[in-house]
Amino acid sequence: MFRFQALTLFLCIILSSKIQGFQLKRPLSSKIAVSSVASTDVFHRSCSCSYGARSAKPCEMTMSATTTTTTTNKACAQSRFCCSLGSLTCMTLINHPATWIVATILGGNIGTPFVAQAKKAWYDRIPLPDWTPPNFVFAPVWITLYSSMGYAAFRVYQLKGLSSLPMKLALIHYLLNTSWAPIFFGMKRLRLGHVLNILLIATLLPIIPLFYQVDPLSGILLLPYMTWLFVATALSSAICALNPTVQGYNNAMLEADIYKLQKEAAKYAGL
Repeated sequence: MFRFQALTLFLCIILSSKIQGFQLKRPLSSKIAVSSVASTDVFHRSCSCSYGARSAKPCEMTMSATTTTTTTNKACAQSRFCCSLGSLTCMTLINHPATWIVATILGGNIGTPFVAQAKKAWYDRIPLPDWTPPNFVFAPVWITLYSSMGYAAFRVYQLKGLSSLPMKLALIHYLLNTSWAPIFFGMKRLRLGHVLNILLIATLLPIIPLFYQVDPLSGILLLPYMTWLFVATALSSAICALNPTVQGYNNAMLEADIYKLQKEAAKYAGL
């Protein structure tokens, strides 16, 4: 599974670079524009980073006439959007779609250890619906969905910035998403996980039209994710019905306790 994820991450980087119309090794241009302000004997200098057809938000500074070009260039290089990072001259990683895609995938995978442990300890031992998807389906599906989410967020960020309402709501939703696996698989709180699924749908509903208003493709990219959330919510509902929680205890916790006792017994017996 990890080899598959690594290959997928590599393909995401290559595809996103193609989409933006430039390769990672392509040198980027920086521009220094100088204009004098006659009334104050001060120069207004601005630098901007550009790549392909898109340009990053320029950084602007007001400097005295005695400020050297070298100092100006250094200040621009140290600014948020005008920097030097190896071959990616005068561009920060935040302005590259691959950064958003990879970061979204990696963030979504923080729950992987909880999932792996649950599969060994209790998930495959409790009653599950007959239509439960096979385990090998989940990894490629989530990698694909996280890639779409990351690229959609990148496009909205490019047009509206991080402080916009769509991006704030998307961040809240993403944090809820990453908390699901630790709650459902790690804490074995099946009902709480189901409630969180419903909350994920509720918070995604306003995000899709907001993304669509900013950039139609970004809104469309979230539709497969919404579809999968409905499937996941139906699955968690069925699991809760088959494994009811009584006084804070359910089959998942029972099977996990049995698994723990079996491991301790095997260790004690020297097996």
